[in-house]
Amino acid sequence: MGFCFYNNVAVAALHALEEALGPFEGVVGHSFGGFASAWALAGWTAERPLEAPRLVTIGTPEHLSGVVENFRRILDLSPEVVDHMDDWIQARTGRRIKDITLSRVVREAGVQAVHIHDREDKEVPFSEAEAAASAGPGELAATIGLGHRRIVRAPEVAAIISEAMSARAGTPCP
Repeated sequence: MGFCFYNNVAVAALHALEEALGPFEGVVGHSFGGFASAWALAGWTAERPLEAPRLVTIGTPEHLSGVVENFRRILDLSPEVVDHMDDWIQARTGRRIKDITLSRVVREAGVQAVHIHDREDKEVPFSEAEAAASAGPGELAATIGLGHRRIVRAPEVAAIISEAMSARAGTPCP
């Protein structure tokens, strides 16, 4: 249940920050943190959606089912545990794991999105970002040679995030 716990903690942390700091201009999330950020913006696992007009994901998967499968494989979870996770998620979101995609959550959140992803990411394939951007809404910004972790510290990625966050509401992100 660590997967489900992590998501709840991440969503609660974003709401606590919003309460302490006021409304956000946008939210940036890396890997599964990008998924959790989108969930918070859509209000799937909280009493109300997080309010922000923009989302930037970095190295975030499109398909939740792939995340859960990796989680299952790494922790050697039984099919019963995965079924329990699926039931838990459905009870809170009304959706099954197989039906949840990043693009669907972003659509339901109604935010502008930029998906930054490295073509050489070995943990989350670049094709996941391509799928998220093509299913929309969202723009794809590709990097090369930064992988899954170094991408978060790269100056060129900071520039993409800055541009996305400064975009005026109603205008497409880069």
